Formats: sequence, structure tokens, C-alpha cells
Amino acid sequence: IGVIDTDYDSLVGVVLFNYLEVDFDVKPSDRVARMIVHVITHGTVEDLDAIFQGEGGSGSSGV
Repeated sequence: IGVIDTDYDSLVGVVLFNYLEVDFDVKPSDRVARMIVHVITHGTVEDLDAIFQGEGGSGSSGV
């Protein structure tokens, strides 16, 4: 598990460990890993306290 920064421009590899007692072959077309591409955007917020605390303050349920 890891994060690849947006300015990274090199190869991404996979390290495989064989914990079996017998060898196995990995062919070029074998699928051995998954990658999830997720775009993270950075926005701006005027007043974080108003969003997270509400009018009653931190932890307030407003009841």
C-alpha cells in the first residue's frame, strides 16, 4: 500500500514473495497486482470552525 505523488514520472513495480515450497512461474501477461487511481483535489474553505463545530461548539449535537 502506498501513495504515488502527482509529479512522480518513473516506473512502478511490484515485489512478489513466494512462501510456497515449490517454484512458480510468472509470465509477462500474468496479473499480479491492482492499482486504484484516485484524484485528490485541494479546495479552500472560508471558516472551518463553522463547518466542523457548528453553532454549539466542538462536539455539540445542537440539541
